[in-house]
Amino acid sequence: MDPRPEAALVLLSTAPSVERARELAAALLDGRLAACVQILPGLESHYVWQGVREASSEVQITIKTSQQRRREIEALFAERHPYGVPELLALEPVFVEAKYLAWLRQSVAPEPGP
Repeated sequence: MDPRPEAALVLLSTAPSVERARELAAALLDGRLAACVQILPGLESHYVWQGVREASSEVQITIKTSQQRRREIEALFAERHPYGVPELLALEPVFVEAKYLAWLRQSVAPEPGP
């Protein structure tokens, strides 16, 4: 189990297009895995892949969630992300405003069972 499962978490990722980013955002929100997903087009990434320097246009994805939901998001990305090696970086905020944190926790809380 992750330490502090109720802690807020910001996940950063990228996608090859706005359409693919929107598909991932919908899956995250529909599954209550994220409280908010921000899609920022116009990113230019420079990196080395398999020994070759590359550059590509991408879309930045910022996911607001809880530590408790991180592993489920990892699984969703492994299954549905178009990249073979998707970026998924987790940042734990130093501070989160109390009302925002309460909303975030409520938004990602699993639905009660029958």
